[in-house]
Order: sequence, then C-alpha cells, then structure tokens
Amino acid sequence: MDKRASLIDPLFARTRPRHQLHLQDSMKLTFSFLDRSQGQINLTDRKRIEGFLRNFIPIFFTLDPVAFDSEFVVVQETP
Repeated sequence: MDKRASLIDPLFARTRPRHQLHLQDSMKLTFSFLDRSQGQINLTDRKRIEGFLRNFIPIFFTLDPVAFDSEFVVVQETP
C-alpha cells in the first residue's frame, strides 16, 4: 500500500488542465448557451447552473477562482 500511495501526486498537478484556453472557451460557450436558452431553462435554474459551474470548475481543476471569474466579465460597449 505504501508503494501505491507514493505514486499519488500530493499537489494534484495532474488535475490542472493543460489546455486552459480550451476550458475557458468551453465555459464561455456554456454561459452563452445559458444566456440564450430563455425558452428552455427558467431564470432561476440558469443562475443556479452558472453559479455551480463558476464554483465547481475552479475547485475541480485547482484554479484560482478570482482569476477564473475574471475571464468571464461582461463588457458593456458604449455608443
């Protein structure tokens, strides 16, 4: 058992995405879908799904939550 335990990376570096840009792109697509799915998913459920994803993904991939959320800030264009 000790030999097997020594093979486990204590920092869980293997869980970090190698292609973080792909992860961010897929999350942007997911958030875009949630914004446009007003007929299929009600507002309360959309907000709960988005909140869950914003909390779960950084924890699962051991990312900094503030840096992760900063990639998805909505920018309002002024005329």
